[in-house]
Amino acid sequence: MRAQNLVPNNSFENVIGCIDSGGAVNQAINWSNPSIGTPDIHAVDFCNTYFYSVNISLPNNPIFGYQQPRTGSKCAGIAVFSEADNVREYLQVNLLDTLKAGNNYCVEFYVSLANKKSKYAIKDLSLHFNSDSIFSDSTYNIYYDDRNITSTEYITDTLNWTKISGVYHASGGEKYIVLGNFKPKFETDDTLLYPNVVTIHTYYFIDDISIYECDTVLGVTDNLINNIQIHPNPAQDYFVVDAGDFNNIQVELFDISGKKLLQQRITTNQEPLDISGLSSGVYIAVVSRDGQIAKRQKLIIQK
Repeated sequence: MRAQNLVPNNSFENVIGCIDSGGAVNQAINWSNPSIGTPDIHAVDFCNTYFYSVNISLPNNPIFGYQQPRTGSKCAGIAVFSEADNVREYLQVNLLDTLKAGNNYCVEFYVSLANKKSKYAIKDLSLHFNSDSIFSDSTYNIYYDDRNITSTEYITDTLNWTKISGVYHASGGEKYIVLGNFKPKFETDDTLLYPNVVTIHTYYFIDDISIYECDTVLGVTDNLINNIQIHPNPAQDYFVVDAGDFNNIQVELFDISGKKLLQQRITTNQEPLDISGLSSGVYIAVVSRDGQIAKRQKLIIQK
């Protein structure tokens, strides 16, 4: 059985009043806006009180495009990139419990690109843990070097929901999370998708954020666990995952602070994973099948 989800109101269903305009993230109970941006709550059951209330309507939105919430009747939406770097938005929430030092926490959240509002797609959509809440009333941009959970591929799907996930190794005392793009414009990995789109922004819908303690392997067969082998260990420039007859295997590599360094789906057994660019040290390899963690093992890199 999965542990408690530490994210309150994780799909933005519980709101104060009725959503009738953009920039209403503070109406979502427990959620807050840490910058001067205007993150949105989108709703199927929005209140058509004002002319501009259709800007937050779902599933047919004249500004952002078509999208159904992944679950329930609501989701959030944030701008994460622009050509002028003058529009950034973030989501912040106080977790139900403080993270415990040394424990591992499985993190996942779902995103979908808004096709009418997005000229570009980016890789760098991230979740960051903080010990305290933050707020800036003077800037749109919040930058962190330690982006704890981040996407490693361009998120281009405008119809389906794409899962971003990883394992975070807690330092202890973390109580808040912030979601958004924490890289400066010149460091953000973007790709041009729709040259004819008038807007110069990148906007993503966000839904179903989960953080739960996962120090044990859940939901996989003993046969799968026992058959997975990670070698060589110690490794130098590469390692391989031998998963026997099982397929649909995803491999992630984290440093001891919980930062994800590699994410790769392997399609053939003994497929090498390149670690030539990593320094000597202790890392954590996580092997998943069908979205469930099957093995977690220390990997030593020796140059």
